[in-house]
Amino acid sequence: MKTLNECTIARSVALMTALVFTPRLHAMNDSSLSDEKSWFSLTGKGYVAYQHDSNVGISELDTNSNSADSARYTKGNLKLSIAPTDAWVSDLSVTHSATSYGEQSEFDLDITTLGVASSYAFEALKVGVHYYDANASLGSDRFLSYEQYGVSAGKLIMQRGYVRLSTDKVAKQFETATNRNSNADSFRADMFWFFEDDDFVELALTYQDEDAVDNVFSFKSNGLELGYSYPVSVLSKVLTFKLAYQLNNRNYANETAGGIGREDDSQRIKLDINYEVLSYLDVVFSARSGDFDSTLAQADYNETIAEIGVNLHF
Repeated sequence: MKTLNECTIARSVALMTALVFTPRLHAMNDSSLSDEKSWFSLTGKGYVAYQHDSNVGISELDTNSNSADSARYTKGNLKLSIAPTDAWVSDLSVTHSATSYGEQSEFDLDITTLGVASSYAFEALKVGVHYYDANASLGSDRFLSYEQYGVSAGKLIMQRGYVRLSTDKVAKQFETATNRNSNADSFRADMFWFFEDDDFVELALTYQDEDAVDNVFSFKSNGLELGYSYPVSVLSKVLTFKLAYQLNNRNYANETAGGIGREDDSQRIKLDINYEVLSYLDVVFSARSGDFDSTLAQADYNETIAEIGVNLHF
């Protein structure tokens, strides 16, 4: 199944989890809470973009159209943070995204996600728990419900490195394709290293064991992710380059009469360029390309997505 388009539920929720628990070294090194700091803070984001997709489809259904289309993509997020101390932080969030295609409206996708996350930084390590509930509509019909919850533990290393381990339970409930309903166990290890110029590298190893109602859709996967982020100053504003690479292998439980089961191998590369026009306004350009090899014909394809957008935040 493809996961190049980040509008898919699993991709969106995974990204939210990563953002919540990505380390911020300056925050972790502060040992006291200012008397003037409020326990509560409310932040919001609004993103509007135009994108072109070379191969429109829906990953959760192994479906792609083999044709290109352009789309309007919007995303909004509100997050309430509660921090009685520097060590203890909790977040309540709601996110809604919508992808509307110009010609292939049957692939229009709306996702609403509710999230709760809490973390506590002990002297030895930082531990956290999180829960996300997402619902998606495809076209004008209810499509999929997605639930994810898990725990994580992270540790600062030599003031420049950070290691985080996490494990999650994932449940998918399809509105019509109920034979794809599934439960999964996933594990992830992230390693960050921060440099003096505020750039950093990330290495992640992933594993997932998904058990579907119909064994045809059950699989085990292993993944590798590499990322590099580099900020520079342009006209006294921050311009950030982010480059990411992902490699994933899926082995499905079912076997054909010849004893050969389905296997998917995918490689993805993504470039993000973010320019801070104002303190509350960014211009964003992204390009991502994927090569998806599979023994299943409809899951064997290539895809490229280019996107330009504006991000408002407070």
